[in-house]
Amino acid sequence: MIETNVGTVRRPTVEYLQRVLAELGVPVGSGVEGGASRVPAATLYRLWDTAESESADTAIGLRAAARTRPSDFGALGTVLEQAPTLGEALVELSRLLPLTSDSLRLVLVVNGARTTLELVVGEPSLLHPRSAEHIVAMVGFAVQSRLPRAGSFALTAHWTHPPPAPDVDYEGVLGMAVQFDAGWNGLSFDTDALGVRRGGIQNDFEETRRRAEHGLRAWPRPGLEIHVRDLIGVELNAGRPVSEEAVARQLGLHPKSLSRRLAARGTTFRREVEAERFDRARRLLEAGRPVGDVARRVGYADATAFSRAFKRWSGTTPTAYRGWLRKAGLRPPPRLPHS
Repeated sequence: MIETNVGTVRRPTVEYLQRVLAELGVPVGSGVEGGASRVPAATLYRLWDTAESESADTAIGLRAAARTRPSDFGALGTVLEQAPTLGEALVELSRLLPLTSDSLRLVLVVNGARTTLELVVGEPSLLHPRSAEHIVAMVGFAVQSRLPRAGSFALTAHWTHPPPAPDVDYEGVLGMAVQFDAGWNGLSFDTDALGVRRGGIQNDFEETRRRAEHGLRAWPRPGLEIHVRDLIGVELNAGRPVSEEAVARQLGLHPKSLSRRLAARGTTFRREVEAERFDRARRLLEAGRPVGDVARRVGYADATAFSRAFKRWSGTTPTAYRGWLRKAGLRPPPRLPHS
């Protein structure tokens, strides 16, 4: 399997975020094309970026986490709820998470009287602050649900970014202490919490764990083109010219080898660049960005060159595309490039 520091996440994670944002009244595009079971992690982060800018709510990650229940995340949620002790729940969560994402890890470290649960990502620059807040808050709420009372065992949420919204009571929303500008993202708490046992009827956790792992391993691993599209997106975000050599180097491949592998999957590097540009351009136009700004963000020097490319991709101009959007939500059928 090709190893890269830019990974994918399960499609249900993105779809859940879309539902939450829709309920909050935030207009976002789908960001998910076709029937792929996994999508680039950058797609999830772009959703956060759009959600924050459109809603003007810098605490949207916390609010989304507050609406999340363990059952929303299938097998992982079942393990969190049914493990006999909190310690077993977090060990299993750390072990199973890599089966659902190749870009996220949780590392549990017991250090005397305090324990840390650190969120580790392959490429920290890709982790949107709202996404970091969402993940840490979700795990924090799950940990709290296993403890006997609010405020017990001195939970603290840690984030690497500075406080984004001084008018938001993060500690009040989370029910725990908060540390921004920390050197890591994650949770810390008193080690004694690991031994807290779950109340109620004790199920056969070994069977629950076996079923969860079997189900998660059934998810297909990401394809080469998803890695390539993700890395193309990174180059576009950085404002750099997109080259096959640069992407191949990040994948640990020779450009000719990358070309051969893409050809074996029925595509080319040029087609993947065009597809990523087209997807990004549509979302930016739908968000109301000026055509000149969209052109720059998808790697074109001027609006004229971009307009020609967009018409080649879709059969219509960016201005006409916007006109369709204004007509009762109708959109021209998307048409991916074939060369």
